[in-house]
Amino acid sequence: LPISTTAKVESLIPQATNSNLTANYAASVGGNRYTAIPSIKIDHTLSAKDKLSFYWSRINTESQISAPLGGADGLPLLIGAYRGTFIPTYTTRANYDRTITPTILFHFGMGYYHTSFYDRAPVLDFDPSSIGLSGFVTKRNFPVFTGLSNATYGGMQNMGPAAGQTHNYEEKPSFVTSVNYIKGNHSYKLGAELYLHGVLNGTFSLVTLAGGTNATAQPFNPTGSLNGFSMGFPYASFKLGDYVSTTQGAQLNYRQGNQEWALYLQDTWKATRKLTIDYGLRWDFATRYKEQYNRLGQFDPTLANGNAGGHVGATRYASNCNCEFYPNPYPYAIGPRLGVAYQLDEKTVIREIGRAHV
Repeated sequence: LPISTTAKVESLIPQATNSNLTANYAASVGGNRYTAIPSIKIDHTLSAKDKLSFYWSRINTESQISAPLGGADGLPLLIGAYRGTFIPTYTTRANYDRTITPTILFHFGMGYYHTSFYDRAPVLDFDPSSIGLSGFVTKRNFPVFTGLSNATYGGMQNMGPAAGQTHNYEEKPSFVTSVNYIKGNHSYKLGAELYLHGVLNGTFSLVTLAGGTNATAQPFNPTGSLNGFSMGFPYASFKLGDYVSTTQGAQLNYRQGNQEWALYLQDTWKATRKLTIDYGLRWDFATRYKEQYNRLGQFDPTLANGNAGGHVGATRYASNCNCEFYPNPYPYAIGPRLGVAYQLDEKTVIREIGRAHV
C-alpha cells in the first residue's frame, strides 16, 4: 500500500503517555449500559357482548463501550476494537372476545414478537478514501490492522473494530382462535393456531490488513539470528506499506423460516359433582425450515468434486441440486389427551393428566 496511507493511519494513533518502550499508552473511555422495560396494557368493553384487549412491551439494552467482551481498548473510537451490543425486543398482543349466545363464546388473538441483536462499532460512516484506500464492499468500518507489534521490540497493538460484526433479528407473528360451546355438563372447545417464524442473519463486510516482518526481515533462508534476535520489525514493515495479506469478507444476509399449524378439539365433562374428565385431540404440523433463496448447502459423500479432481465428496445446494434437499414434514403429529380430576373432600383434589403423540 502507499506510504501515504500509513502516514494517514499513523496520524490517528494517539501519542504515548509515558516513555516506556511497550505499554506506553493509557487512556480512559467512558462507557455505560442503558436498559428500559416499558409496557402498556389496555382493556376495553366495546359492548355487552364484545371485549378488546391490547398489550405492548419493549425490553431494550444498549452498551457501546464495555469491557472485556465489548472490545474496549482505550483507543479513539474510530480505530478502537469497540463492538457494542444493542438488543431491543418487542412483544405485541391483541385479543378480541365475543359472546355470541349465552352458551357460545368466540375468541381471536394475534401477537407479534420481534428481537434484534446488533454488535456494531461506534463509527459506521468511515470513508476509505480518507486514508487513501478504495474497493471496499461497504463504506462502513475502519479496516482492521493486525500483526504490527513484537512482544520484545514494541510496535502497535491491533487497530480497528472487532471482526464479524452482525445484525440478526427474529420475528414471530402468531394467530389463535377458538370457539367454546357449553351444553349441559359438557364444555366443548374447538381451536386453531398459526405461528410464523423468521430469522434474518447479517454479517457485515470488513477489510483486514495483516502485518508482519516481510519487508524488513532477511531476504534469504535460513534466516539466522543476531545473538538470538531475528531480523525484521512488524511496525517498520507497516511504515513501508507492506502487509502479509489483505482480505475483505463477504457481505452476508440470509433469511430462514418456517410455519407451524395446529388444530384441536376438546371437551371438559363434569361427569359427577366430584369427577371431571377432560379429553381431546390435537394435530400439529410444522413446515420445513428453509432459506429464502434456497442457498443452504450440505455435504454429499457421493457427489463428484470438481475442485478435487472429480473425487466424490462435495457440497450440494438446495437451489440447484434437483434433489429432495429438505426432509418432508411429518403430517401425522396427532396427540390424544386425557385428564381426570376427582375431589376427595372440600380441601383435596386429585388430578391426572396424560397425553400421547401418534
